[in-house]
Amino acid sequence: MSERRLIAALACGLLLALAAPVLELTGVTAYARLGLVALVSAFTVAATARGPWAVTARWGALSLAGSMACLELIQAGTPVRYQHFLDWSALSEKPLAVATIAVQTAFVIAGWTSGGRLAILRDGIAAIGWLRALVMAGAALLLSATVSRDIWAYARELATASTIAMVQLGTLGLAALAAPASESTQRDREKEDRALGTFEWTAAALVVVTCGVLNVFVYQRHPHVPDEVQYLFQARYLAEGRIAIDVPPVSRAFETYLTTASSHGWYSVVPPGWPAVLGAGAFLGAEHWVNPVLSGLNVLLVALLLHRLYGSYVRKMGVLLLAASPWQLFLGMSYMPQPATLTIALLAALALDRSRRTDRATWAWLGGAALGFLAMVRQLDALIAAAAIGLWALGFGGRRVRPAAIAGLVVAALAASSVLLVYNDHFTGSPTRFPIMVYNDGLFTPGANDYGFGSNRGMGWALDPRPGHDLIDGAINTNLNLTATQVELFGWSCGSLFFALFFVVRGRFERADRAMLGVIVIVCAAYFANYFSGGPDFGARYWYLALPPLIALSVRGISALNDVTGTRRAGTVMAVMATAVALLTFVPWRATDKYFHFRGMRPDIRELARVHQFGRALVVVNGANHPDFASAAAYNPLDWSAPVPIYAWNLAPGVVDELSSAFPDRPLWIVDGPSKTGGGFQVVAGPIPPRSALTALAGMR
Repeated sequence: MSERRLIAALACGLLLALAAPVLELTGVTAYARLGLVALVSAFTVAATARGPWAVTARWGALSLAGSMACLELIQAGTPVRYQHFLDWSALSEKPLAVATIAVQTAFVIAGWTSGGRLAILRDGIAAIGWLRALVMAGAALLLSATVSRDIWAYARELATASTIAMVQLGTLGLAALAAPASESTQRDREKEDRALGTFEWTAAALVVVTCGVLNVFVYQRHPHVPDEVQYLFQARYLAEGRIAIDVPPVSRAFETYLTTASSHGWYSVVPPGWPAVLGAGAFLGAEHWVNPVLSGLNVLLVALLLHRLYGSYVRKMGVLLLAASPWQLFLGMSYMPQPATLTIALLAALALDRSRRTDRATWAWLGGAALGFLAMVRQLDALIAAAAIGLWALGFGGRRVRPAAIAGLVVAALAASSVLLVYNDHFTGSPTRFPIMVYNDGLFTPGANDYGFGSNRGMGWALDPRPGHDLIDGAINTNLNLTATQVELFGWSCGSLFFALFFVVRGRFERADRAMLGVIVIVCAAYFANYFSGGPDFGARYWYLALPPLIALSVRGISALNDVTGTRRAGTVMAVMATAVALLTFVPWRATDKYFHFRGMRPDIRELARVHQFGRALVVVNGANHPDFASAAAYNPLDWSAPVPIYAWNLAPGVVDELSSAFPDRPLWIVDGPSKTGGGFQVVAGPIPPRSALTALAGMR
């Protein structure tokens, strides 16, 4: 496929992905909208396809319909939970989806059992070996569904998920076999062409726009994960040159998870690195554009890295897959730190590569400084990146760099990260004691948030599979992250890891491939010893540093399948078609089914403040701390005397009286949060004049 066609396909897919979530605001249900998109697209493709690609297009239309049916059988939604397929007893509730998959299965069986295609399949399996093929099939089966506490329910779900994946894979295979032959080679050996051309810049720009629009229309420029509330809070006061603000009166009524008060003031206990980056956006009043820009930058950085390691085919296909990756798009929509960790790690890796190619230690010093700053964002990710880049510097996966460069890498990393030690010492009195560790030790039990194994690990969250952390717990967390990656990496209903698994099982590695595998192993091993998997927010977000290696190995698998089939384009056709289908179905479905009002967080309080003209009011929120008060707290000022609304939490009897006394010159409003209303925020009382607030409250009681 030509570069222009790739750009056009990517642009059309992303524009459709953008349009579908926006339609949610019109009140059209997610299923009705997606079903209409899938149905119209499928019939349009099937009816209008002409020429040598007509049969391929019709199989693509069937894949599109099957993908939509697959999504209809999945339970996900806005609550904090991993997605699961409906149990067999509930499949009768979705007759249209089941019928669609049944029809698709019949067509796929008929397609593979005619025209000598089974012989092609046998030859392909024989080319990699039957034992290796069985290993790959077993791995794909275990990755098709997330583990459940009910072992028999898990077995049934594995059967459902693996069957759907196999049918989808068979559909894509038939589409690829129907594609016209090509004489062009897929493994590009041209190392001297430009790493960043029109295709790469266009893809990066589309990612920036896509993530930005998703933030505005799906995320609604509002934090949804508890951590995000604190990142934004800290970013705002860092943007003003402060490391804490004044403790509010009646501080317990302003507490949200990860905020605390001490003699140093009122502050967030999360490490300051990511809030400092986010603070650049806060300074400009554009916090919601920070991650979209970083995600677009990551496309360019990955392109540079893949170009250096492999060449233009892997670079271009890698850019296509990365730009369309739901994992990247939705994290790019958020206020989470993972896009920044990837940006910094990629900058460090490219700096080291530059040092190797130029024999200049200055670049290694810059790479070390990047690793040091990464330690202020996420400490474990910094250790992972340091281990991977350090091994690369020593000659694993690439030529060893000069001793002076290795020394510069280490010294610069230690020097840059020393800022964090000063920060820790200021708030905790110990350079090695992090504010977040002190906070969690006090809120839960000592050592609850510590790294490693132990019976005291964990905070009692429902997502934590077992008390404490041991080898079984680590294995469960690994399964949770692997299955999340299988879904979120590309959003393919045949399984996002198919090509990477194919390449690994085939076992023909080059030096760069071993380096990519090494990074994945380091990431998985490091988080195996972490008591928490990261949860279902934004896929396997703790494993985000494995994204570029997974992209690289997936493209290598695509190229390998091209070679095995001898068609020179089978793998490419399958990957491009699966990506197009995911952009038309999975991306808009995930955006509106999960991330619109995710975790019950809503920005409705902004509209209430405008409609009711809260002005310089005290607004007390009834409901849970999260999502009710957290949604409102995101809009609290940094100055408690500012002429804007102040939002407080009605956490206990008598707290409203205390608040009214603490803010005697502010009129009082009382609102119910989403967990109480079952929808948006609603005004219960107000405005109550300042001097009569206590009297009015007494009357209400």
